[in-house]
Amino acid sequence: MDKGIRYFGYDIAQQAIDLAIKHANEDVYFKSEDILSANNSEYFDILLIIDVIEHVSNYLDFLKKCRAKANYKIYHIPLDLSVSSVLSDSFIKSRRNLGHVHYFSFQSAIACLKDTGHVIIDYFLTDVGTYYTEQSSTPKRTIANLARRIMAFFNVSLAAKIFGRYSLMILTK
Repeated sequence: MDKGIRYFGYDIAQQAIDLAIKHANEDVYFKSEDILSANNSEYFDILLIIDVIEHVSNYLDFLKKCRAKANYKIYHIPLDLSVSSVLSDSFIKSRRNLGHVHYFSFQSAIACLKDTGHVIIDYFLTDVGTYYTEQSSTPKRTIANLARRIMAFFNVSLAAKIFGRYSLMILTK
């Protein structure tokens, strides 16, 4: 790593910090605290918010505070809402299994960021469905994933809308 750059990792869960420390080097500093608290006046070049906002009860306020903490922000937002997840009610499993309290589609995630003053610079969809199928393959999951991947070959956005199992990686200012 470049010796002129410092990296900080924040999490309110001490267990997450303890786990991260095991995989870090001397250029990375960890703090078990709320980066957005009124007591924290640090400002960053880039802030990574990876799979967080779907767990935050007041996510709009959270997004406004994130916007004020760094010049650039990179968000990774699970897109739990799709035609398939709504028809099967499977998105609600994210509430029980993953602690998601909010559910997003591509359009709602973009709208939330814009509504909180973020300027969208770039984005792409990440394929989490293939990862999970590879981790725990079942015949049903394999068949569903095949249909999703065929659709994605032609149109990734449509595959995300219909089949789900994508997340949005988005760079904002």
